Amino acid sequence: MIKIQHLIISKNNRENSSSTRSRLFNIEPIGIGTSSVESLRSYIGRLAIGHTVRVGDLLKYEIVEKLGITEYEFYSNRSQINKFGPFTENLVSVLEELTKRTDLGYLTLRKWKNAFPNRNGIFHQHLKWCTKCLMELRDNNQDIYEPLIWTIYCINMCPKHKIELSSVCPHCCKSPKSFSPRYRPGYCPHCEKWLGEEIPFKEIVGIELERQLMLSNAVGELLSHNNVQSKTIEKEDITVSIIRIMEKATKGNNKEFAELINKSRDLIWLWKNGKRYPEFESLIDICEATNIKVVDFLLNRIEYSSVENKKIPHKKILRKKSAVERDYVQIEKQLECSFLNEYPPPSLAELKKRLNYNKIREKFPLLSGMSTLN
Repeated sequence: MIKIQHLIISKNNRENSSSTRSRLFNIEPIGIGTSSVESLRSYIGRLAIGHTVRVGDLLKYEIVEKLGITEYEFYSNRSQINKFGPFTENLVSVLEELTKRTDLGYLTLRKWKNAFPNRNGIFHQHLKWCTKCLMELRDNNQDIYEPLIWTIYCINMCPKHKIELSSVCPHCCKSPKSFSPRYRPGYCPHCEKWLGEEIPFKEIVGIELERQLMLSNAVGELLSHNNVQSKTIEKEDITVSIIRIMEKATKGNNKEFAELINKSRDLIWLWKNGKRYPEFESLIDICEATNIKVVDFLLNRIEYSSVENKKIPHKKILRKKSAVERDYVQIEKQLECSFLNEYPPPSLAELKKRLNYNKIREKFPLLSGMSTLN
């Protein structure tokens, strides 16, 4: 990659440049109006690639100063990039000013902010990707990018290939953070190697497949409406809608409704009385169990005459089954890879975090003995 100075325009040139000319390339976002719409951080990554610079340099010299914050503050807010709120709004505004585009807000969740009452826990803390999707993009000579749907916490499966999203680099065995100065779509920011390597895939089956398809269909439909110019539901109306849905589905019976969507009666009471709002995944469960589309709920256009009861994939069964079906061979390979490629070897605590698995010492006593203490 060339040095960032090649990107910097001199002060005189900047003053003489046409007001209609964009400071950064006017790159078109991928997939607007579809369930595979690109994420904003992916767009930033492709923007950096277009200028043959690292993301960290693009941010340092072109974006952070316009945001009025330090680089440290930017990376501290990395979880907000694809989200909503003041940081996201400012970032979108700055990027649209630099690229002369007007559609970058569609690469975030800002349209659906009322669907996410808890502003934490919306996105995966580490990168997630579908190896098969990356392979297909490269084989077809298409731009490598990261769909927004891969970043959302409740999505753990590629809806196209029905395989588990990967989160551990097959080369360095590390779990890349969601955004960093060396972020580049399709590549590990640690070792900078290609993430689309052909590795053993874990196919999603049974009730886990059923639930993930339900979640990905609901989220995908929502994202495909990112660019639809229509008013979304207000928070106060969420409570009213839930009460009306309950009246139609279970005649207002808290116990029956709790059983229908697999939630506690106390939580249902809090929702009905406006003391709390449903988490996004719970909102999907409500809609799925009562034959309502999530997008119709959030656009406040529910047809209450069509509300009915139906069974949904049971979340508790899903968790139990997924725990039993852990791929221990793959975990063992990742442990061996970590010990062979890193010095000093990572701590047990770090390995548990990377692999999202807490029983390393019990299942792999010999390998765990090779880790540093903690």
